[in-house]
Amino acid sequence: MYDLKPRLSDERFSILRDRGFFKAVQVDGGGFGISWNDDGDLSENELWTEGKELN
Repeated sequence: MYDLKPRLSDERFSILRDRGFFKAVQVDGGGFGISWNDDGDLSENELWTEGKELN
């Protein structure tokens, strides 16, 4: 699980407040991250190091 709330104050991620846009997330080719557009993305490293494992 990755908490995006702290990033929503960043202008590039503020669009994610729109629920429809948020749900349009896609896994990058090869599984190297996730993205919404060219400006809003998170690398697999960010997700791995800052995310929390769900049991």
